Order: sequence, then C-alpha cells, then structure tokens
Amino acid sequence: APVVGTVTAGNCSISIALTDNKALDVAGSTAVVKKGDTGEDITATLTRANTNDGTAAGSIDFTLVPKGSYTLTIVAKDKANNVSASTARTAEVTDCTGVIAACKSVDPTYGIIGETAVVTIMGESTSFGATSTVAFSCTGVTVDSVTANSATEIIAHITIAATAVEGKCDVTVTTGAEAVTCADGFELLTTPPLVASCKSVSPAEGDAGKSVQVTITGENTTFDATSTVNFSCAGITVASVTPNSATQITANITIAATAADCTGNVTVQTGTETITCMNKFTVNATVVPTCTLTVSPATIKSGIIFPRIKIITITGTGSDFSKSSDVKIAGIKRIFILKASKTQIKALIIVPAQLKGEKAVTVDDCTGGKVTFN
Repeated sequence: APVVGTVTAGNCSISIALTDNKALDVAGSTAVVKKGDTGEDITATLTRANTNDGTAAGSIDFTLVPKGSYTLTIVAKDKANNVSASTARTAEVTDCTGVIAACKSVDPTYGIIGETAVVTIMGESTSFGATSTVAFSCTGVTVDSVTANSATEIIAHITIAATAVEGKCDVTVTTGAEAVTCADGFELLTTPPLVASCKSVSPAEGDAGKSVQVTITGENTTFDATSTVNFSCAGITVASVTPNSATQITANITIAATAADCTGNVTVQTGTETITCMNKFTVNATVVPTCTLTVSPATIKSGIIFPRIKIITITGTGSDFSKSSDVKIAGIKRIFILKASKTQIKALIIVPAQLKGEKAVTVDDCTGGKVTFN
C-alpha cells in the first residue's frame, strides 16, 4: 500500500515523499495545501510536479510557495488503485530568495490626507519596469506618475484627496503577469505620526577613569525595562540602565582610565524604537601633568681634594613637592632637604671632590633639572 512520508520545506517549495511496495501513482495522489493562519486553500496557486511517477519512491513537489506556515492533507495512491489513509502534515517555508516576487518595503509608510507624496516601493525578485503600474487600495489615492528606477525599485507620485479617510492601504505593483502586494504597506493620516527623538543628555561629558550617571531625555519615546543604552565612544561600559519614565532613562556608566578624548553618540533602543542623540556625550581623557625642574645655582664649583657643602634651590613647574620627596642628583649620594613647598625645595648637598660635568636632577616624577659641576 502507498505510504505518505516526510514533508520537507525548501526555498519557496514543499516536497512530500511517497513510497509504495510496487508502483506509485504520484499524479493520482492528492495534496491540499492551506495557509496555517487563515485556512485558505492555496493549492491551485502553486506549481506542482509529480516526481518518479510509476516507481516505488516518488514525491509531490510544490514550488512558488510563499513564505509562511502551512497545513497539508495528503492521500497517496498507487497504480493498483490502493490509497493511503488521509494524512495531515505541516510545513514552514522560511526562505524564498530569488524565487517569488515579493514586497520588501514601502517608504514613507504614511501620507497626509489632502497632500501629495512620493512613495518608494522596494521589491524582492521583482521585474519592475516602464510598463509597471502602482495601485493603492485606499479610496481617494490617485497615482499621478510612476518611475521604475530598477527591477526592484519603483517610485509613485501620489495625490491624496481631502475627502480620503484615515486607514491602511495595500500597495500593489503590477508588471505584466507579476503582481506584488505590500499588505497594509501604506497608511492615510490626518496629521503626521509622532516620531521618537532625543531631547537631551545630562551631563554631556565625563572624565576618563570616572563613573558617571547619565540621564537621557527623549520625546515621544516609550522607554521601559527592556530599553538598552549604548555609547559610541570607546572605553565606556554601561553598568546599569533605569527607566524613570517613558521619556527619561538613566544609564550608570564607567569610563576607562585609558579612554581617549571623544565626542560621540548615545543610542537608546526599545524594541523596534531607536533614538540616537548625535554627538551628545564627550569623554575627557586623563591629563597627565607635566612637571619640569630648574636648579639654582646652575653651576657649582667642586673641591680639588675635599668635598664641599652647598645649598641649592630646586623649583618645579606642575610639581607637588614635600619634605619626603625623593631628590636625586647624578654623582651625589648625600642630599638633605632643608625646606619644601609644593613648588620649591631647598636642599643641602655634599659635592664630592673632582666631580665634573653636567648632572641630571630629578624630584619624584619631575625631570629636566640640570646642574653643572666644574
């Protein structure tokens, strides 16, 4: 007896495997394909092939199957007129790349009653051309002109009557036998829809190495617990996000100590809603203070036989000296700080006999000091 086997969904296709112990009558076998959501029978709209008819293993192959979920009712038959029990199967077609002409997008998705609009329809696997026509299902929409930019892009200039009624329309592009419909792809409105946007970011800056609480305020937004916040500048980590209301959200961020100077965007994502605050947050890189030294006197005479005791003054720019500062002079081992302030040190040094030449002087992280011995 014939047996209904596996049902496989492919690229805009559904294949039903059949087997028999002798010879299948694939052409005489029946398969009804219905949409899973509406129950609409679409079998007559599909292209059917009967593969390996008259053999022990064959298949019913449907092509030009649009993406979607389907229920199938199948009865297999063999050449001896034996039939299988009616068998129910399901299939999910998820890909129709390059096979079936379809609507990809309509932009803009709305028009204002009493005004004109330029609407771009993008298709997929379409053959738009000079003979293509565009129609809107809403009453009161007149297509003034149509221009096909490519096989997949067409532009319609429309006029919306002042008497038109708010509502959604199907947009259909017809090219010969090819008809592509963007279901509910366009909407008639009396006023433009509210658009979510960024109003402010506060504070508008943060320093490298710091944690900052940043509040983003939106307009016509729907911030909630699922919202995420992203900063485009490198080195910023969002530790937590708290929605204060539908239009205000707070992000606790940490800025890496190594972060560079940057002015970047702040983006809040809530489902399909995205707002971007362009160039609204600035990172200030860590400023490493530059400390330089001068020494007075700049020249010291060393002894011929015996060491000499000298008092020198070291002045720093950008310094933070103290009596515990580490003073170093090349060639001198005994250095005693007598007095110190943030910018100046008075020190007693013991100069070895015969010490000659220019010697480097440093205090803590401050460099650049020089003193010459002769």
